[in-house]
Amino acid sequence: MRERQSVPEGGPMRAKAVEGIAMMRLLRRPTFILSTVRSGSTLLRCLMNSHSRVCAPSELHLGSIQVRVEGEHGQLAMDVHDLPIRELEYMLWDQVLARLLQRSRKDYLIEKTPANVKIVPRLVECWPDAKFIVLRRNPAAIVESIVANGHTRPRALTVVTEAVIRLDEVALHLSAHEITYEGLLQDPRNVLAETCEFVGVVFEPSMMAYGDFDHGTFEYGIGDWGKQIRSGRVQSARRVLEPAEPELLDLCQRWGYYTDTSTVAPA
Repeated sequence: MRERQSVPEGGPMRAKAVEGIAMMRLLRRPTFILSTVRSGSTLLRCLMNSHSRVCAPSELHLGSIQVRVEGEHGQLAMDVHDLPIRELEYMLWDQVLARLLQRSRKDYLIEKTPANVKIVPRLVECWPDAKFIVLRRNPAAIVESIVANGHTRPRALTVVTEAVIRLDEVALHLSAHEITYEGLLQDPRNVLAETCEFVGVVFEPSMMAYGDFDHGTFEYGIGDWGKQIRSGRVQSARRVLEPAEPELLDLCQRWGYYTDTSTVAPA
């Protein structure tokens, strides 16, 4: 696990303001999984959702949930009460996640949507006490997975390049718990134990058999939908060959793959 420490600007006064915003929210200390597409985030969320105290729903696409105020009188009312559109959207986001947590009758919420890497500043602004898990996977394996699901290789390369760069930029400014998909497959017990500790719960061995629990529908658009995730068990890793494209190899080595100390990467 690697952690990067971020220091809040503004000193004690800023810290007090952040605490005040957090107190306004119904949901306290949510955890967000940040990853690229096809990185195993659905597996991680199912494993965590199998915990008796953790609710990890399918992708919510918070960035797509928007609020609109119509008419000058409506806008005037919001202005008078200092409720800008941005805050109205945050209130809605907060209500959605809090409602799901309440329905689950659990204590902690984890949300995973790959598109969240585009709105991390907004997530922090909405929930200043939020936690983040950064999940990485061999970029060559991500490309293979995207191609296997019907996309061209050039398109897959473009998507992965943009996603890797964006995730790295976001991670630089977070104090996050970092794991890899390969590590999760090779040593799920220890990776889950460390992740549980980060979230604030005690690891439960029953989490390993995530197929014994209800995780909702597996459907395209809100997470992985393939046979592997439906199997209900953690799959073994299989080797992915070193990519021929120099730019993809560079991305892989940037994340520690295909170097002298790299790990075997599953597809």
